[in-house]
Amino acid sequence: MTSVSFREGLVTYLNAQYDLNDLVGSRIHAARLPDKPTLPAVVYRVVTNFGAISHDGPVELRNPRIQLDVWGERTADIDPVAEAIITALLGYRGPMGDVEYTAGWVLADSTDIFEKDTGLNRISMDFRGWYSNE
Repeated sequence: MTSVSFREGLVTYLNAQYDLNDLVGSRIHAARLPDKPTLPAVVYRVVTNFGAISHDGPVELRNPRIQLDVWGERTADIDPVAEAIITALLGYRGPMGDVEYTAGWVLADSTDIFEKDTGLNRISMDFRGWYSNE
C-alpha cells in the first residue's frame, strides 16, 4: 500500500501544474466548495476506485473515476481552468505522489452546468486512470 493516498497524489500533481496553479492557486477542494469561496475553484471527488480481477483472482491494479468540478461566476472564468486540467491529465502516465499511473488518464465525460441556487457556472469532468496498488 502507498504511504500517500491517490487523492493526495492527484492534488499535489494538479497543484504543481504551472498553468493550473496560475489560474486557481491552491483552490482545489475535496468534496465541496467552502463557504464563501474564492473563484474560480476546483472541487474533486472520488466516484469509484475499483480493483481489477483476472481469471486468477484480484490483481493489484485500481481504476479510479475522479470527478473534477470547476466553479466560477462566468463560463469565461472556468473554461481556461477546465482546459488546464484536461491538458494536465489527458493521457498522463507517471507518478502522482507515491502512486504510479500505468495507463494514460482518459476524459470519460464533461458537462457544463448552471446552478440556479448559487448563480454559479460549473464544468463537471469525469476522468479515469489506472494505478498499481502495490
